[in-house]
Parts: sequence; structure tokens; C-alpha cells
Amino acid sequence: MLMPCRECGVEVSGSARTCPTCGATNPTKGAKKLSRGRRVLAATIAVAVATAGVIVVQFDGNDGNSPAGAYAACKDMVRHRLKSPTTAEFCSFADARTVLQGEAYRINGWVDAENSFGAKLRTQFSCLLYWDGSESTWKALAVRAE
Repeated sequence: MLMPCRECGVEVSGSARTCPTCGATNPTKGAKKLSRGRRVLAATIAVAVATAGVIVVQFDGNDGNSPAGAYAACKDMVRHRLKSPTTAEFCSFADARTVLQGEAYRINGWVDAENSFGAKLRTQFSCLLYWDGSESTWKALAVRAE
């Protein structure tokens, strides 16, 4: 039977003498077994949080031919050029400079992300994008990240 470690909370065997994660001796001493109902509730909450995260990413201002949509598309294009895209922290839409140039949007902003060595660096980026109404998507004329 698995029970939470009293020190770190990781599930360990009820007969374990030490926790493999934190090294606590008698890790389940005094720990209470979670009921099936509580485990199901915890799993349901975890799935709900994960689903909400996907929905937030999916609707991140990408609402078609608008400045917010251009900004969201630019962020996606810049993210693909980063060494560690999961560490990317972009400037807000309000902090980015978005200018309509003819039928294209130019977006200038910055992103903090880790490089190959794990150091977090600020990179300036610029995108020139236009809305392709026939395909309902953004097309890049130029994407630069320095």
C-alpha cells in the first residue's frame, strides 16, 4: 500500500524504512492513508488544472486579424527559434510595440529565456506579419530575434 512520506509527500510503500526521494527514516510513520474518494478528487483537480492550462494557451489572444492576434502569432514564431522555449517569459502585449505598416503588423518586444547553458538571457525580437484571410492564419514576412 502506498502512503505519502511525512517529510516530502511523495508516495512510498507503507513498509519502506527510508524515503527514496528525501531520505527520511520511517517515512510513513504517522501518515494517514488517503481514502479512495480523496485520491479521485485529487486526480480530478489535477486534470481540471491541466485542461485549463491548455485552454489558456490555446486562446492566448490569437483572435485573427487584430494587433493581439499578431502579437500571439509573433510569440509563437519567436518561441520556435529559442533554445529552451519552455522557459520563455515574454513581455506583455502592453509592453510590446505593435505598429500597423500598410497591411502588416510590426511587433517589437523582448523575451527572457534560457540559452544552451541554462543562463536566462533577455532577447529583443521583431516580427513583420500579415493576415492571410484565405487561410485564416498569420504569415511571417520577417522574424528576428537578437
